[in-house]
Amino acid sequence: MADGENPRTWDERVLDQILPDDLDWRQKVTAYPRAALIVAGTLGFLLGRSRGARVFGALAGVAADRVTATLAEALRPDDS
Repeated sequence: MADGENPRTWDERVLDQILPDDLDWRQKVTAYPRAALIVAGTLGFLLGRSRGARVFGALAGVAADRVTATLAEALRPDDS
């Protein structure tokens, strides 16, 4: 990663893994934002129809883990 460059998010890492190496998806999204939204929306719709319950369950699990971690951090006694 170059200096001043933002760290990649989990979704960027996933896209980098599943798309071919020679496809610069960031450039395509920048050049064709409407088409990118249409493709993303269509894929999201199809994924939701076929695996919606699993996706929702996974997201609910992640949310519950984050809430639990946040509460544990907030309730931890200060050492000061």
